[in-house]
Amino acid sequence: NIMRRFRFVLAPFIGLALACIASAALAHEQLFGYVYVTDTLPKGGFEFEQWITANFKQSQGDYLNLPMRSEFEYGFTDNFQGSIYLNYSYINANRNGVNGETSGPGIPQNADPLARYDATRWDSVSAEFIYRLWSPYKDPFGFALYFEPAWGPRETELEGKLLFQKNFLDDRLVLAANLIFEWEWEKKTGSLNGDEPEFPTTERESEFELALGAS
Repeated sequence: NIMRRFRFVLAPFIGLALACIASAALAHEQLFGYVYVTDTLPKGGFEFEQWITANFKQSQGDYLNLPMRSEFEYGFTDNFQGSIYLNYSYINANRNGVNGETSGPGIPQNADPLARYDATRWDSVSAEFIYRLWSPYKDPFGFALYFEPAWGPRETELEGKLLFQKNFLDDRLVLAANLIFEWEWEKKTGSLNGDEPEFPTTERESEFELALGAS
């Protein structure tokens, strides 16, 4: 059942990716899987990317969480790029928690803790904007501003990044650093104990990260 659902979710995007192979030479180079560089699409450039992240295997039971993002990028100018993300996920879990219950990232609080949770769901839509101020090819180093808001039925996010890039050895060695600031408002449904009615709550989180990369 897991593999059938997995193939069903991926099939449209595999076809779209194959259709784009002919224009792959026009896409800008992706040096990292997580760290952003300051390169942007040229004015009028367009690109599609499909992201799949696999989270699996916990201390016991079954757990598979596949967050997926379909991204459409467009270069408004040579230094300003905008994107739209469609965010969705597939989760299959059963008795995976340390206490033998079904729980964990992506599983609703009001899910049956003694039953298997199996769902493909829509998570959110997000926009991404990157504005490059300095180019690593013309200036001492590359510097760009990144902003990404996201809206969904379960959570709202605001994410900002400061992107840095420095090239060496005729651009064959690339060093990158990202300062990441994130604010998240997550809607949850649950109760303090089983005797009380469920009620909606909003959990607020803030996060700071430093991501480094070399390629």
